[in-house]
Amino acid sequence: MNDASKRIVHFLLLAVAIGVLTFLVPQSIGLGAGGFDSSAVLQEFSFYLVGGIFLLLIVLAFFVEIIIKKGDERYGNSIAFSSQGESPHVPFFKKFSDLQLFLLSTIIFFIIFILITTVRQTSFIGYKTLEQQFTPIGELLYSTLLVAGSENLGMALVIALLVVGLRAWARRTNMSKANFNVLFYTISIIGASYWIINHLLRYGGQDYKLSVVFLFGFAMAIITLLTGSFIPAFVMHASNNLFFDTQGMFSRDNIVIGVIVGIIFLAIIYFLLYRNKYKKKVEAV
Repeated sequence: MNDASKRIVHFLLLAVAIGVLTFLVPQSIGLGAGGFDSSAVLQEFSFYLVGGIFLLLIVLAFFVEIIIKKGDERYGNSIAFSSQGESPHVPFFKKFSDLQLFLLSTIIFFIIFILITTVRQTSFIGYKTLEQQFTPIGELLYSTLLVAGSENLGMALVIALLVVGLRAWARRTNMSKANFNVLFYTISIIGASYWIINHLLRYGGQDYKLSVVFLFGFAMAIITLLTGSFIPAFVMHASNNLFFDTQGMFSRDNIVIGVIVGIIFLAIIYFLLYRNKYKKKVEAV
């Protein structure tokens, strides 16, 4: 399999994984646990199904950039979804697989949000919750995956369209690579603005909360542009929503203990999976 075929397979596998986590898992929980007996839960699920359209459009944007070869050596052909470390993203992230990036992102954001929860006893940014219709674990999985997945697919589509448009303009004007890279990272500001638009209905008129929403959106957008992967921002958003939900279900002490155990467990998995990789690097040095 050549490099182009591997890149396509990698993208499609990640797209399928995101689709399963965002739609199939929440739907299975909603049907299996009887959550869709509530009209509010069913209405929420129907609303977030628009994320499936976002995912389809992201797939189309990816293949547009695969087909158009002009300027790839200068501007790259990534849409910041499954191209970690490829130009114009930071090359450092090319060494990480999707699973590796997922585990590291989860460990890092779990640590960050547990510190925020412990110090402030609140989440960085909240979202609307529904009356509990499932078991606690079922509700956590349902809300965390559905909301974070669908909303982040919206941001991913905005970033992808902006990148495709910027690259088309760069080809047309024979833009320098340096200028392209500068404009590429300013996309994070537009991504943050989209995040505000996405939350105006919830926080309209609340300037402080909207400023927090902007900063949260900017952080996710810049992380996506730096890494070239959908995964870190998705994990960041999902982790925030997870901590927000758990505060209404469990005591703070239980949350802290549970998360610490989870972090240790993930760190052990990461070590067991990738110890040989780092061992070879040390031996090579």
